[in-house]
Amino acid sequence: MPCRKSSMSKYKRRPGPPYPAQDCRGQRKLGNNKHYYTSVADKNGVYHWKKASVAKKKKSPTKKGRKSPKKKSRRSKKMKR
Repeated sequence: MPCRKSSMSKYKRRPGPPYPAQDCRGQRKLGNNKHYYTSVADKNGVYHWKKASVAKKKKSPTKKGRKSPKKKSRRSKKMKR
């Protein structure tokens, strides 16, 4: 069967996509809760919707975290004399 949006009430109420996973094998669809889902097969070959992981952006290092070298205090010099 082709991958078609279903209007049955069970597909409208759930958070996953309103498509039968068996018909949309290996496809990625937007769910009713605005998250993406991928149709994956279990060990028996039955397909179900699994929430797709979102790749997180890596932050580039900034200069903000670096500290300047410490200055020597005057006390340490006076005590050494």
